[in-house]
Amino acid sequence: LYRPRKCPLSKFALSACDWNDAYFKMKEHIESEHKDKVTCFTSEKKVHMKHFDYSKKCSRILFACNEIFYQQFEVKDEIFYFVVQHLVPGNSRKKYLYNLSINGVTQKKNQGMNFVSKAQSFDVDLDQIYMAGECPMIHFNMIKNLMEGKDIFEFTIEISKDDGKNKQTKS
Repeated sequence: LYRPRKCPLSKFALSACDWNDAYFKMKEHIESEHKDKVTCFTSEKKVHMKHFDYSKKCSRILFACNEIFYQQFEVKDEIFYFVVQHLVPGNSRKKYLYNLSINGVTQKKNQGMNFVSKAQSFDVDLDQIYMAGECPMIHFNMIKNLMEGKDIFEFTIEISKDDGKNKQTKS
């Protein structure tokens, strides 16, 4: 809680931020210095991205469930990876699940894909998460089919405490 930590956005060279301070000051730092990279929601957020450029990594800081999460998705070698990492001091880690729903944008509005995965520790390397299959991984052609040739990407993310039942579908 009091041990100095680096700004989470500096970990992936997304920001030239040299902030290094106690964890309990992190939220305040992110809100003041990186507000353009923050999404706040109670438990669920629908995202509609226009001009989706799949050649770039997309990352955000998520404030949800009174916790701080790091979200990143990217396409590598035609595979779409979506990861949520929980930013907490080592020993106080609670378990969270995230539910990712990817939706069609026009005629296929009722078609989509749904994935449930555990939020990983922020200390775990993204490539390690990818290689272990501990995040949603989808061949990008499936997402392109839902996008129907448009550059609009729609998804819903829901974060909740892991109650141990590991629900695979949302009711």
